[in-house]
Amino acid sequence: MDPDRRKAQGVRRIGQYLPCDLKSLTRGLAFQKQMAAGGIRKPLGEVLLECRAISRERLDEAV
Repeated sequence: MDPDRRKAQGVRRIGQYLPCDLKSLTRGLAFQKQMAAGGIRKPLGEVLLECRAISRERLDEAV
């Protein structure tokens, strides 16, 4: 879905739901990309859990 369409439909990205700061989110995205380059694909929430940027409880609340 393109960004303009996402805005029109009021759809937010997962990073907007997760209770962590921009620095942690950016680090998590970089780590997720690095893992994907190595053939390991994980949802961002799981990556942020591994990085200890969010708790399981907070992730469950966000999704």
